[in-house]
Amino acid sequence: MNQTKTISKTSNLSLIIQFALFLGLAIGAPFLGNQLLTGTIVNGLLVISAYSLGFRGAMLIALLPSSISLFVGLLPVAMAPMVPFIIMSNILLVLVVSKFRGRNYFVGGVSAAFVKAIFLFVISYIMFNLFLTGPGAKIASSMMGYMQLLTAMLGVLVAYPFVKNIK
Repeated sequence: MNQTKTISKTSNLSLIIQFALFLGLAIGAPFLGNQLLTGTIVNGLLVISAYSLGFRGAMLIALLPSSISLFVGLLPVAMAPMVPFIIMSNILLVLVVSKFRGRNYFVGGVSAAFVKAIFLFVISYIMFNLFLTGPGAKIASSMMGYMQLLTAMLGVLVAYPFVKNIK
């Protein structure tokens, strides 16, 4: 019985350490200042988190990087209204990856990347055509297009070596 408690405590400690590590990396990534690099790292971390921490843990990690990207200047100020939707898209990515866990990794990853990108494209199209105007709107709109799909796909590829042995 004592051995079971020790294993359980060790397992919980391991999850806490993983969560703290992934959260720290996700928070730190926006400070790199490059959307391709930051997006790839964050999306990769979200996929790894979904596999190792489960949906709830990964969802918590999905909440912060976009807000930090806004504060460090990676996202233009015109993007501030998009932050809640970017957070939702990250949660969608985690949800789809979690639903495909135990099945074909790449089908799940590509599906998750497309769900995230399509969601953001539709929301940004609505936001930038109905509510936001000016020179920043065009830049912001392009950030929500193909770059979201590209960074999500790259994140899925980067995450694969880390998750391929997680059951």
